[in-house]
Order: sequence, then structure tokens, then C-alpha cells
Amino acid sequence: MARSLVPIVLVGLAGLCATVPAVAQQAEPRDPSTPTLFDPHFDSGRSQQFRRPGQPARAGEVTRPQSGAGTTGFDATNARVKQKAKEAARKRALAEAENLPPIAATAPDRTVAPVFQRQESRAAQRRRATNSAPITLDATGTVAARPIRKRIDEQDPFGPVGFHAGSLLYKPAVEVSGGYNSNPGQRTLPKGSIYEKVAPELSVKSDWSRHEVSADLRGSYTWYNSNGLDNLNQPNLDLKGKARIDITSQTKADLEGRFGLQADNPGDPNLPNNIATPPLYITPGATAGISHTFNRLELSLKGSIDRTAYGDAETYSGAVVDFGDRNYNQYGARVRASYETLPGIKPFVEYGMDQRRHDRENDAAGIARNSDGSTIKVGSQFELSRYLVGEASIGFLERRYADAAFPTIRAPLLDATLTYYASPLTTLKVYANTTVDESILPGVAGSLRRDFGVQFDHAFRRWLVGTLTLGYGTDNYEGSNRTDNRYLIASSLIYKLTRELHFKAEARREWLKSTIEGWDYTTNIFTVGLRLQR
Repeated sequence: MARSLVPIVLVGLAGLCATVPAVAQQAEPRDPSTPTLFDPHFDSGRSQQFRRPGQPARAGEVTRPQSGAGTTGFDATNARVKQKAKEAARKRALAEAENLPPIAATAPDRTVAPVFQRQESRAAQRRRATNSAPITLDATGTVAARPIRKRIDEQDPFGPVGFHAGSLLYKPAVEVSGGYNSNPGQRTLPKGSIYEKVAPELSVKSDWSRHEVSADLRGSYTWYNSNGLDNLNQPNLDLKGKARIDITSQTKADLEGRFGLQADNPGDPNLPNNIATPPLYITPGATAGISHTFNRLELSLKGSIDRTAYGDAETYSGAVVDFGDRNYNQYGARVRASYETLPGIKPFVEYGMDQRRHDRENDAAGIARNSDGSTIKVGSQFELSRYLVGEASIGFLERRYADAAFPTIRAPLLDATLTYYASPLTTLKVYANTTVDESILPGVAGSLRRDFGVQFDHAFRRWLVGTLTLGYGTDNYEGSNRTDNRYLIASSLIYKLTRELHFKAEARREWLKSTIEGWDYTTNIFTVGLRLQR
């Protein structure tokens, strides 16, 4: 019986072998990435079941889809739809920021345009939206430099606009005025005169992303028409140039050059009484410095050199008086450390020293006028925009003279230059300064000069501004009992017809009271004029 079963088993095995290849040909091929029970990385879902929420899957681990997700490739989380919505919202926000028509969330254009064509299309839309100058493209598709627009000072709608030449902004102006001066010679017995004055000026400033160059050039000339007073005609030059070099984001170098030319004050006690034409003198100088910022701490070092040189004067008899013994050079250095305690408030401490060396070792009286000075002061800088700007400091100064007959000048000092914006229409400016001036009076070491001033500006209208100025100063001649007290009061009104044309009227009174008889004087000045600016 067993033998009879053998043929049957063999026939069954042959049929099974013929059937398996056919079934294998009809079945779909298995994805190699699909794990099997024999794959060491296969996970039946137990590891995912016990994984904490938010815990990432292990490398190479195949995770089971979340509940509700299909296995046919459908994304139940709508991630692609959300991503497209975010992209469309971002494009609309960019379009609104650039004042362009919003970009509709349409199907993306699969055609890739050249880069320069996309830039040109974008530039055309921006040109239509802002009505700016046409934007040109060079051969490489880069946007060419567009013309520099004029910057308008919105704080002052009647302020100068200026014009650009290259990367520099120029603001020219000229003032033409005339009036009456009751005492141009500043004498006890006054003699008045009508006068005319022309004062041109030019402001230059760079428009660079780094570094900066600026210049402030001012000049004037005053003519007196009365007979015997034409010798008091006064030229004046005040030229300043500055440069800032940004070495790094925290280190910068500052350079400054200056030049001044003016006539000596007719009432200067250093001039003899018989001087008919006061001498002219020049004050050239230069300053170089470097500063570095350590977070809120800033350290700076500056060195300077200045010269004062006097010309000859002429007496009423025609004789020439030499003032060469008043010429000297001054060399100085200052170091400052400041720390920004609050935004816009930066306290500082500063120490400075200088040397004054005269061209002639001794003056006409045989006195050595060379001296060494030093100052130390503490104060604060204020940069609270549209509220308080400037700096103020107090300290102590000392000047020692080479001649042992002269006493050492020691005095407290007060320096301030502050602008307080009380309101959008009212501004208050405060000024204070303490210096030691040279003197050639016999027995006088020097003149301790103090100046204080306050100025109120109020705009009744944006085109009508009134100004009130008050000033007080003292000159203490160390080594003598002479003290001069100076006073000033002035009021003016400016009518701004247009940006280019302003009218001005001013009344001014100056007077001096001295402890020495015969040196008091009073001057009243009335001025009207116009200002042309660009």
C-alpha cells in the first residue's frame, strides 16, 4: 500500500512546484524599504506605544501612523496646505511693506525666468508704486545706482534742503543786513554809525554708510559809513572741517581742522588808547583723537595744536605798533572716560593739560609769558532726542606761569552747552564757559574769563520765530584789581517767507562796567536783513 501511495505523493509535489512560480509572477514585487519580521529594525509599534509625547524616533526606526491617518500617502495633518498658506501670507506682508500690490496665492509658475528679468519686473512695480526715478540695469542684470534724493528736514519745514554733488550734501546761504550801531568803537564817549554786513556760509556733509566728512564755512564783513569810523571795518572768518574714520564698529578716529580770522575788540584793554585801527589776528588749529567703546564704557584720547598770531596796529598819528609779543602756540592733550548709565545719559570724567609757548621769550616789558595749564572736570553728556541734548560739567583749572612774579591762577570752572526742547514750539539753550586768556598788561598774569548765556526760541507759527537772548560775563585780571562785568540782552524776530527766503529784525544792547574809571561803555545795535539759502 505504501508503494501505491508513492506515485500519488510525487504527482502532488510536481503540481505544487508548477503552481508556485505562476503565483509568484502574478504577485507585486515587495518594496525593499518595507521591514519584515526578520528585519532587526522591525518594530511592531510597542516602542512607539511607550514613547513620551514629543520624543523623536530613533535613527532607522519605522513608526506607525497616527490614528486616523491612512496608508495610501494621504497627509491627514494638512502640513502642505499650512505651509502654502504661511508662504502666501509672508509674500503679502513683504508686498505691503514695499507698497506693492499684494501677491495672490495662486498656483506657482513652473517656468523659471532669468534673474535679471525678475529684478526688472520687481523694479518696475516699485517704480510705479513710489513714482521714483527710473531704475536701469546694466549688462549683468545688476540694478544701477539711482540718483540721490534730497533730504527734507521735517522738523523744520522752512529749513534748507541743499543739493547733492556726488556723495556730498551742500547747503549754501548768505545773509545781507544793515542797521545802526550807536557805539562801534566801544568808547565812553560814543559815536554812532550806519553799517552794512554781508555774511556768506556753506555747510557740507557726506552721505556715506561708513565714515563721515563735514565742513562748516562762515565769513562776514562789516562796513561803517560814518567819517572816522571806516577804520573799524571788521572782517571775520570761521572755517571748520571734521572727519570721522570708523576703524571698527567700536573704534573710531576723529580729525578736525579750523581757521579763524577777526579784528581785535576795539574796547580790549590790551590795546593802547591811541590805537585807530585794531589789529587783525588769526587762530589756526587742528585736533586728532581716537576713541574705543567697551560695551557701555568709552575711552577717548585727543591731542591738539593751536596758534594765535596778531598783526600790526596803527595809531591816529599813523605810527605802526608791533604786537608780535602776543603770538604763541598752544599744545594740548585730553583724556576722557565715560559710561552710559541710562540710554542717552553718559557721565564722564576728563583730564586735560596744555602748554603755551610764545614766539618771543619775553614781551616788550621783559616778562616771560609762557605758561602750563591743567583742568579736571566731571559731567555728563545728554542725547535725549527732542528733549535734552548737549553736555555739562564742573571742575577745577590751574595755570602756572614761567615768571615767578606772576601768581598761579586757580579757579573752579563750569562748562555747559545744553539745548532743552520744552515743547515742539519752544526751545531753551544754555551756555557756560570758563577760560584763561592771555594779557600783556603790566603786572597781570592773565584774564580769568567766564561767560554765561541763555536763549529762548519760540515759534508763534512755523514761519514766525521769536528769540530772546540774555548774557553775562566777567573778566578778572589776575595780578591787578581790575574786573570787567559784561552784559547782553537781545531780541529778534524771523519771518520765514519760503524755504529759500527769510527776513530778520533784531535789537541788541551791550554794556560793560569796569572797576577802572574811563572804560565803561554802552552799545545799542539795530539790524534788519534777509537770508537766502538753498
